[in-house]
Amino acid sequence: MNSEIEYPILLIRKNDSNLYGMNNGLGLISKGGESFYKKSIQIVDQRGFVFDINGIIRHDKARLIDSIRYFQPMQQLTFELEQIGQKNLDELKSEIMEHVKLKPKHWLSLGTTDMIEEWVNEKKTIADLIRMFR
Repeated sequence: MNSEIEYPILLIRKNDSNLYGMNNGLGLISKGGESFYKKSIQIVDQRGFVFDINGIIRHDKARLIDSIRYFQPMQQLTFELEQIGQKNLDELKSEIMEHVKLKPKHWLSLGTTDMIEEWVNEKKTIADLIRMFR
């Protein structure tokens, strides 16, 4: 199976209110940030491929520009990824709305769940849907 992700990607963590959309930078962490990736995370790329993290392969210093951008020394993790399936646009929309409806108060800064659902349903591609959560 294909184990290369194509950005943008969406990270969905179990028991986490947030959804994390990324254009790049998977594994870019500050000191001690490995714990973020130790919980169960589902990664969905722009094609709808779903990946699990099987482990950390490498732990390197990040590029200098990344450390300057975040005003602290940054590190870059490299993961062993396993493609575990694929979602179509409607499946991902449904999963996102289930996630939002679990903690609607968390999402009030974006609007009501009805407003968010309307914005989600307007999206025509998985990439556009993921970009909502950057």
